[in-house]
Amino acid sequence: MANFLEQQKKNLKYIIRQNAKTSMATHLGLAPLKRFKDFEMLHQSYIRATPVNNYSGWVKMLRTITGGNSVIPAEDMIRVPNLLSSKKDVSFVYHGRKVLPVSSNILNDYSVLERKLFSILSAYGLGISRKSFHMFEFIPEQAEFFCYFEQVTSRRSGLVHDIYGGKAQNLSNVQEEGRSRHQLMHFFYKQLKEKGHQVDVLFAPPRLLTDFALFMAQQEGRFISMCDLCPNLKVYAPTAEMITPYRTELKYLFRDMPGLKWVQTVANAMGVMSCQNDPNIQGRMTMLPSSKVFFEFVPVQDLDKSGRFYKNYRRLHAGNIEIGQEYLLLLSNDAGLYAYNTGWVVKVAGLNPLQFSWNRSQHILNSFGESIPVSTLCRIVGELNDTIGAHGLFIRDFMVAPQSHKLRHNWMLEMSRPVQEVDKRVLLTIAKRLHGELGVVCESYRNGLFHGNFYPPEISFVSMGTFVSLPDNMIFRHIDDTTDNVKINEVKRLAGIQIVNINPDDLVD
Repeated sequence: MANFLEQQKKNLKYIIRQNAKTSMATHLGLAPLKRFKDFEMLHQSYIRATPVNNYSGWVKMLRTITGGNSVIPAEDMIRVPNLLSSKKDVSFVYHGRKVLPVSSNILNDYSVLERKLFSILSAYGLGISRKSFHMFEFIPEQAEFFCYFEQVTSRRSGLVHDIYGGKAQNLSNVQEEGRSRHQLMHFFYKQLKEKGHQVDVLFAPPRLLTDFALFMAQQEGRFISMCDLCPNLKVYAPTAEMITPYRTELKYLFRDMPGLKWVQTVANAMGVMSCQNDPNIQGRMTMLPSSKVFFEFVPVQDLDKSGRFYKNYRRLHAGNIEIGQEYLLLLSNDAGLYAYNTGWVVKVAGLNPLQFSWNRSQHILNSFGESIPVSTLCRIVGELNDTIGAHGLFIRDFMVAPQSHKLRHNWMLEMSRPVQEVDKRVLLTIAKRLHGELGVVCESYRNGLFHGNFYPPEISFVSMGTFVSLPDNMIFRHIDDTTDNVKINEVKRLAGIQIVNINPDDLVD
C-alpha cells in the first residue's frame, strides 16, 4: 500500500500548508502543524485540532467564524475570500441539498477519473468511441442554475461529449427548458432522441434513470427501451451508491442489450472519486490515487447501533486499515472540508491501490432499537423482487417511516402496475414476505417484535408514478425520519384512491 499511503501523507501536508492562513485554519489552529515532519505526529495533532463534523456541524462552524449570523446563506459564506481556502477559484456546488465548497483540484479529479474509466473500458476490449451522456439530478430553488456537481462537470464537457475532443453539446439551453425535474427529463429525452445514437457510455443515478423510463412511457403511451434511444450503448455507469432496489426495472429497461456492461462510479463534490477497476467485478471500487483528498477511517466497531460515535472512537489513516474490515469514511480537502463525515460505510477490498466496496449509508432505521441500515432495507426489497416476478410485477421504489406514537413502522411500496388491478392476495403475500424477511435478516427486528418494543408494520401499496410526483423541494430518502412523517404522508395524499393498505394483524399467521 506504499504508493497510496505516501500520496495520502503528501495530501494532508498539502491541505494544511495550502490553507494555513485561512480563517478556518486559524479557528482550528492548523498553522502550527506545518512544522511536523513525522507523519504520525502530524496526524495525531490533526485529530486533536479537527473535530469530526457532519454537514450541519460544518455550517455551524462557518457561522461561528463569520460572526454567528444565522441568516447568511451557506453559499455566501463559502465565497468569503480566504475563509476556507487560499485559492481564489473555490466556489460552491450542491451535493443533494447541501451546499459544499469545491476547488479546481476536485473538478480536475473528475476529468481524470473519467479518462481513467474510459481507459479501463478500452483495455477490456469494449470498443468505446469516447462518447458519453450525462444525466444529472435536478435541485430546485438553487441560487444558480448550474450549481449541482454533475451539472458543473457536464457544463465543462457537455451532456453528450467526446472526452478527449471536447464539447459536442452546449448546455446553455438547459435553462430554457424550465426549472423543474419534469422539464429537465424532457430535455434529456429530446437530447437522446437527437444524439443517442452517438452514445456508448451512459452516466445516470439508478433512481433518476427509472423515473426517466416512466417519463418516456408516459410521453409516448408505450414502453421505450434504452436500445431505442441509444442503439450503440455499451456501458451503463450508475452514479449512485444504492442500485439494488432499482436493478429489476433497470434490467427491463436494458433488456434488448444483453452485452451491456454495468460499471459503478462515484464522483462527487466532496472529492470522493472512484470507479470499478474491472468491469467484470461488480461493486469493487478503486479510489483515484492522484487526488489531493485526505481520507480517514473510523472502524464500525466504534459506532453504536444508531450509527453514532462511541466516546473513544478511532480515526485511522490509510496505513492502519485492514482488508476485509468495514470503516466509516471521513475526508479532508483543499476546498475547506476538514474531517468531514461522508456518512458512508465502506469495506476495504485492497490496499494498493485502495479498493473498497460501498457497504451502506450511516443512515439507520432505529426508532425502536431495531438498528437496520438503509442498505439492508434496499437489499431485502431487491431480493423480494427476484421472487415476485412470477406475478408479473415488481417493487419500483419504497419508503418506510417509524411511527413512534403507534410503535410500528409504516411501509409504502410503489409497484410497477396500478395497484387496483393487482389481486389483494398477491399484495398480502408480498407484505408477509417483506415482514418475514426483516425478521430473518435482522435479529434486532425479530427480538423487538418478540419483546413488544414495537408491533407489526403497516404496509401500503401505491401505483407506479406516485413517488415521482413528490414535489421538487422534497428530497427523496428511503427512510422518512422527518417530524410527523411529512414525506410518507405526502405519498399517501398523492396516491389518492390508488392505494391498498394491509392490516398489520394479517401479517401474523
